[in-house]
Amino acid sequence: LDSRLEQQLTLLREAGDLGWKCCWDSLTANRQPGIVFAAAATAVSHPDEAPFKQLTDYANAAPDTAHELIAALGWVAPDHLRGRVRDLLASTSPLLRYVGITVCGLHHVDPGSYLDAALKDSGLRLRARALRVVGELRLQRYLPVLRQHLNHANETWRFWAAWSASLLADGNGLDVLQQIVEHHAEPALQQRAVDLLARAMGIEPARLWIRQLLLDEHLTPLVIHGLGVLGDASAIPWLIGRMSGAAEPAKLAGAALSLITGVDLAKEGLVANTSESAEDAKPADPASLPRPDSKAVNQWWSRQRRRYKKDRCYMMGFPINLEVCWQTLVHGQRFQRAAAALELALLEPQTAFFPVEAPGFRQWEWLSAIGTTAPMGDDTRSTIPQPFAPKARSKVRKSLAPPEPVVANSSVELSTLPTPRPLSRRARRIDQSLVSAMDALAELTRPVSQGWLFRRRVLLRPSDSRAAPKIAVTPLLEPDSREPGAVIWEDERTVPLPEPTSATILTARNILSTQKLQSDGSDLDRPSRPSTPSKRKKTRPAALPESGQDRSPVILSPVTFEWYFERIAEIWRMRHALATARYSLFHHLCEMDRYLKSYLEYLPEVTDDFWRKIDSLPAEKWKAGHLFAASYIALRDNRMQRLRKVVDIALARTRIDQGFVSAFGWMPPSVAKNRVHSLLNSKFVKWRHLGMVTAMANHVDCKNFLEKLTNDLDINLNIIAIKAIGKLGYANLMPILLRNLRSIHEDQRFWAAWSAILLGNRRTALEIMKGFALCPMPLRQQQALQLILRVADCREVDRWIAVAEQHNHRLHAAMANAGACDNIAWVPWLIESMRSPERASFAGEVFTLLTGIDLIDEGLMRPRVIHPSESQWVGSMELAQSLLPDLKAVQAWWAANQHRYQKGKRYFFGQEITLESCLCLLNTGRQYQRIMAALELSLLKTNSPLLETQASSFQQQTWIGHLRDG
Repeated sequence: LDSRLEQQLTLLREAGDLGWKCCWDSLTANRQPGIVFAAAATAVSHPDEAPFKQLTDYANAAPDTAHELIAALGWVAPDHLRGRVRDLLASTSPLLRYVGITVCGLHHVDPGSYLDAALKDSGLRLRARALRVVGELRLQRYLPVLRQHLNHANETWRFWAAWSASLLADGNGLDVLQQIVEHHAEPALQQRAVDLLARAMGIEPARLWIRQLLLDEHLTPLVIHGLGVLGDASAIPWLIGRMSGAAEPAKLAGAALSLITGVDLAKEGLVANTSESAEDAKPADPASLPRPDSKAVNQWWSRQRRRYKKDRCYMMGFPINLEVCWQTLVHGQRFQRAAAALELALLEPQTAFFPVEAPGFRQWEWLSAIGTTAPMGDDTRSTIPQPFAPKARSKVRKSLAPPEPVVANSSVELSTLPTPRPLSRRARRIDQSLVSAMDALAELTRPVSQGWLFRRRVLLRPSDSRAAPKIAVTPLLEPDSREPGAVIWEDERTVPLPEPTSATILTARNILSTQKLQSDGSDLDRPSRPSTPSKRKKTRPAALPESGQDRSPVILSPVTFEWYFERIAEIWRMRHALATARYSLFHHLCEMDRYLKSYLEYLPEVTDDFWRKIDSLPAEKWKAGHLFAASYIALRDNRMQRLRKVVDIALARTRIDQGFVSAFGWMPPSVAKNRVHSLLNSKFVKWRHLGMVTAMANHVDCKNFLEKLTNDLDINLNIIAIKAIGKLGYANLMPILLRNLRSIHEDQRFWAAWSAILLGNRRTALEIMKGFALCPMPLRQQQALQLILRVADCREVDRWIAVAEQHNHRLHAAMANAGACDNIAWVPWLIESMRSPERASFAGEVFTLLTGIDLIDEGLMRPRVIHPSESQWVGSMELAQSLLPDLKAVQAWWAANQHRYQKGKRYFFGQEITLESCLCLLNTGRQYQRIMAALELSLLKTNSPLLETQASSFQQQTWIGHLRDG
């Protein structure tokens, strides 16, 4: 079909001006599907530039024809382009730049600096395609850019960044892809994510993950698709069971069966008698395949099942390898060929994608050049592919010598066209760290299917005193007697198995950057702990098969304590950056906390020798992450000497004390409370001050200390204790606040009024707070306005705002920055403020808090021009901070949606201010939105603590649950 189409296009090209005139006249007279394709394929080969310029102008004015222009430019040979694509890349039109980037991907040509610009472009489609091209062309230099996009609010950008990062063997992308599947993203993105995840995770982890997806019935089509992608022959009976159900799952199950076994359902007579014939089916769409006959398929499978092993992955009836993938490209249907191309991309990490979208005759040239096709009979000109039976790898090596790489066209600069070969040694040099991580995850998750759980981690003493100890994760074994001496047990508790998510893959990969997890039963005697029959019964699920094999301890080696300590410090640093970023989402913080928790739970016992290494760390090298790791160890072990060390470091270097404060959030509440009370009972003022900061950040009950601390001789300790009364919700201590409203110290008066307002005093305290509205210090003024504008009488606030707008523009701007603009009267001023780069960011945030529209998600932002004076901060900026609201786009959105909002009504994130709306935003919002939601919630429930949005996500989820329950 493609050859016949190419013959017709050749006639148009050879007709010259007459051919182009016919195309253009047809295009302007009757724009039917396909005419732009024919015209573009003709114009690009015309010797003059005018026809192509005329056509691109037409396509730019009619964006819905861009896909035909792209198809035409991908169709023609690279030597016909003659720099036309470069003109597209340099165009001022975002649509034409998108076309140029896409065509570069189709021809596997690196766009160079044009790709750099596209990755920073604010256009949704352009940047998404640029992120995709990075993965398709295996451009490792852009890996940092991909990582920046993994936490982006835009789902499409986040997906393609994760997709490309995964192809570049960066495990961070796998976690994002898994979230996209599990959180009901766009179906097309979910399917692509499953395509990659099922292949990258390995058979055992993928089985467990897919089994988890079955808990959500809406994900059943993805489960069926994923099993076909995985090539899991043990799932075929389950797939056959789906064939007797609804039509769509039945067809998907048939497609999965075809991909695993290679069976042609129509030719084998395995199709149900329906009105749809095999000829009507579209092979490119698995859901449109003929519906299988479940009984006939079951009989066929009973004859074929012996060929397949449960621990192997299959494609087209053969164990997956390079040779099978290449032959699937020759003989497979469209969706099978796409699967083979992706499998090849993972097996050959340095080779670009095989382009299954390219014209068939060009694909045939590539495949014929490397010997994956064979002529029929004696006709050497025949292009009919022949059936292929893959040989064993050893036989292939003996019979074939690797041919020279094939270059499709020498005129293509920087071409990365794939050079497929039936034999490739690269498969033996794939990313070993990723392979090790997959093996590690398989070892970690295998106990689930064997019915046993991990005993808590233990420390294995090496036989050589100079060698570092090893961490051992030991199973709960059957025998009641234990042979002493092999392993030092830390305690008797068992811990749940880590969830088989890609976060575990990351953990395994980081632990095993160069070496696989190994089972080594010869080095250790198998320890066991006395346990009652009832305890064993609880830890052995009856539904899972019992097995006494492979129960030797799993050794994680080599892991030094220094490596573990530094790794925890680095992860906490990333976690802290996420918690303090204004635009980060709460579920991203939850994912990071789960990642950090996996390290903390398997942290080995810290001996005195190990602690001395921490103690000897020079003071100037201590960072907040190091202080967090050391504080966690000291708090967990409850050793006074270690506690003194971390407290001294926290007090000596106040800029890193957040690491010390954060560590309390990872302790059990009772442990954290005891340690904080020890600090508050100290005779040292600085220790008491540190205890108060920690109590507020972690919602630790310290009510019994506050009356004494508010009378402390140290004024700074007085102030923080007064603030704690309001932040922690101690309404019964209101007399202390009322007394301090008359203090001669300004800071004491302010925080007494602030706490009293939070606890419900809206009279005396509010009048005193109004006095701080004109404070010359911007931060203090903002803190005052955040409360005044929310709790004062609405009519009084409106009059105050009107006066400020006319006579005090600085105060009016401060009111907006306080985030309390809760009625639509503010909208015209906010939109006007977006004209000013200095005020645009805050105006955009306040507009979002009022209307509920996320400007980033909705694509209502534009790139920000960085002033030279800000260049030193570019590296530390959030990605969202490099964007500003797009004034025209926001105006258009408001014009179309303002009817949804009523005058005189208060709004918070587009809804009425209620307990439920605030709790919802705390669970789903960005950090700057969650801060405002926490404040609104505290004012609604006057006796509840002001939620700390930077605390660990586990704490926050507990607090949110308490607020919801009561």
